[in-house]
Amino acid sequence: MMRKIGQKIVHELKNLIPVTLYFLFADMLLAVTQMVLLREYGIQVTSFAQAVVMALIVAKVVLIMDMMPMMNRYHDRSPIINVVWSTGWYFIATLALQFGEGIVENWIHIGDLAGGYAHFVEETEWPRFILVQFWMLILLFNYCLYRNIGKTVGPGGLTRLLIHRRDA
Repeated sequence: MMRKIGQKIVHELKNLIPVTLYFLFADMLLAVTQMVLLREYGIQVTSFAQAVVMALIVAKVVLIMDMMPMMNRYHDRSPIINVVWSTGWYFIATLALQFGEGIVENWIHIGDLAGGYAHFVEETEWPRFILVQFWMLILLFNYCLYRNIGKTVGPGGLTRLLIHRRDA
């Protein structure tokens, strides 16, 4: 029993590390870009700690979504269909998470769910929110594309394709 639990933990960590590192790097780039662009206006933006937490949350959302039966619906079709399908579901899940986080945060401060929702809708900087979601969509698409390529070329295939020298 303990051996099975240990194996499950190791399996989960092996799955969590690549997606976490990818989104950690991506969220850090977004955070640095926001800081550089908005610093001259005196606007406080996402911190590195928030980027780390967001990367962990998005990574866990991806792993949870991977367990859903709908994620393998088009595994036998063209790879691009699978990439677009997965990207769409990951995006819906992360968008719901972003909305939920904002509403719950305001709900805790205000003490009323309807008031928390109203405050979230009223106080959100929608152009910035939409821009971040657009970037998240692009990042999710790239993640799904790279993961699909990795599955296609097999273990070590990406390393062979990208790093090893080809014989002329």
